[in-house]
Amino acid sequence: MINQYLLGHKVEVTDGKSIWYVAELSGFVVEVNLFSKELKCIWKIPDSTEACSYRSLFYYAHKLYVIPYYKGAIYVYDLYTAKYEKIDVKQNLELMGCIKRKQFLYAFGRKAEILKYNLEDSTVTYIDIQSELEHLKEISPNWFWTQAFVLNECIYIPISNTNIIIVLDQHDKISVLYLGHEPEKWSLVNIQADNRRFHAIYCKGEKDDARTYISEYDLNGRLRLKSIVDEKYSYQIYPFVNAVWIGDKWICLPYGRNEIVIRDKEYDEVLFEITNGIDFLNNIIQGLFCCSVWANDYMICSINQSVGSLICIDINDFSVNHSYLELKDNLQCLIRKSYQDASQFQTVIDEKNSFLNLELYIDYICNNENKAAILNAQTSEGTQAKEVIDAKSDTIWSRARGTRGINVV
Repeated sequence: MINQYLLGHKVEVTDGKSIWYVAELSGFVVEVNLFSKELKCIWKIPDSTEACSYRSLFYYAHKLYVIPYYKGAIYVYDLYTAKYEKIDVKQNLELMGCIKRKQFLYAFGRKAEILKYNLEDSTVTYIDIQSELEHLKEISPNWFWTQAFVLNECIYIPISNTNIIIVLDQHDKISVLYLGHEPEKWSLVNIQADNRRFHAIYCKGEKDDARTYISEYDLNGRLRLKSIVDEKYSYQIYPFVNAVWIGDKWICLPYGRNEIVIRDKEYDEVLFEITNGIDFLNNIIQGLFCCSVWANDYMICSINQSVGSLICIDINDFSVNHSYLELKDNLQCLIRKSYQDASQFQTVIDEKNSFLNLELYIDYICNNENKAAILNAQTSEGTQAKEVIDAKSDTIWSRARGTRGINVV
């Protein structure tokens, strides 16, 4: 089983042959080969100094555009040459998603500001949503997630936990579209679109009495269809957040359950059941999480982050292939190579755990079942090290920390 250190992520991109994502805990850019089912780490983001420093990326013309979450820069990584370019940007935007329109990338996230990146000259500008839409500030403190789409040359970005969509026209002028007559509070919303309709799956109501709904709207936001998901397939706390709209059907990938469900206006059907020995219902973290991706024009692919497996669904006949990924690299070697030249080891490694050196950190990551014991084992040594820090010089401090094989500054 592949370690969670390399699996946890939010956004996947593809060229139809490979899938790439940012492993949030490690700052590695990971590549999954769709044919060989091999997983490998192709690059360590230089300033990914903390978990979740980077959570999103975008693929275009054999390059990966790696987007910072709360601090860092945009990195443009060339898959052909393995070289990269750094673009400085404003910090703390908490960027989650990205979409392309013409020669521009629009990155958005949990703040009321959109980053606009010009692919031709690498310039960056910003679009302030809050100043334009003050009357919406009470609706959602966390603005966007990862979804967006382009229709008729306009960009549509759903606001988290509502039925509201922000629209950017061809000149980046901002307007608001409601799915329905007025603003409503939704939760765990999945909104997608085709050329004629908006399609939404969402949860509404209090946690103990929440229901999952499926609705369709025209491009002006007028309701055309609304139904309640059969309780057999409704997950009250986590409904079908990993759903993909294909033709006239929703393909609902599992989150907290082990079924792939196909649903149209008339019926529900269990398409495939994952039998990997994991009890999804008792451990909600074991499900898939917001990582559905088009691999090409006829296949949907998604990575099961709990066990490192790949699900591929043929959209013509809805046949399913479920296979486990294989990590060719040695995890210990990956971590050691990544951090041995780190300029500030204290900030790279989680300070709350007080890791005294890189080897203890590697032991912690690679031994999931013994993490508590590893931390307890270094408690007394850590206390002694802190006393040295207070009383001795920086040279003695470095030696007391036991920094084998790394440079601490």
